[in-house]
Amino acid sequence: MSLRSFSQAAMSLAACTVLLCASPAQGLPRRAAVGIYLLGPESVVAGTKASYRVKVHWTTAPKISGVLPRARLTLWARPRAAGAPKAKARQLRWRRLTQSRSDNRGEATLAFRAPRSPGELELRLTARAPLG
Repeated sequence: MSLRSFSQAAMSLAACTVLLCASPAQGLPRRAAVGIYLLGPESVVAGTKASYRVKVHWTTAPKISGVLPRARLTLWARPRAAGAPKAKARQLRWRRLTQSRSDNRGEATLAFRAPRSPGELELRLTARAPLG
């Protein structure tokens, strides 16, 4: 995998998935929108170590928000199916690169080794949060 192709894969990480659990945590609202900020390199070299810093937060209104502690964050990768029909793209399997939990400040580090996979990769970040 070239430096450029992993760069494009990292750029595609903008689409994040958030899953909400049923057990409400103390001090958190029962329902809220969840957001994820991602900080890290735009490109890495295949086979080398890399990491992303993640900040997870909740919001119930434009001016009401807070950090989201104890969210389980998982970074996934799969080969990009450029030009392939959507049905074929859905058949490609996601592989877990790393996972971590956010601390009391809603922050986490996702460290991993960049896969030595031919072609471009698509990345996905999921968060499982303790909101009801």
